[in-house]
Amino acid sequence: FPMGGLHNELAIQFHLREQGTGAVLWQKSYSLTYDKVPLWFYSSRNFYYAELFKTIMQDVVKELQSTFSQHHATGG
Repeated sequence: FPMGGLHNELAIQFHLREQGTGAVLWQKSYSLTYDKVPLWFYSSRNFYYAELFKTIMQDVVKELQSTFSQHHATGG
């Protein structure tokens, strides 16, 4: 059987801006990879971008909660 490998990377950058002024309230870049060796059979499921995005979004939510709870606590 032919054998191969798989390397996928999802890189994304988020910016949260104040609507009126355009001031950046929060920004962060993320990059996650998924590697699989050996890969015996190809399937569209092998790309795992949805899973990588879900993992990133979980961190985005935590970061935003932390950032804005600190911002609120300091009266900003």
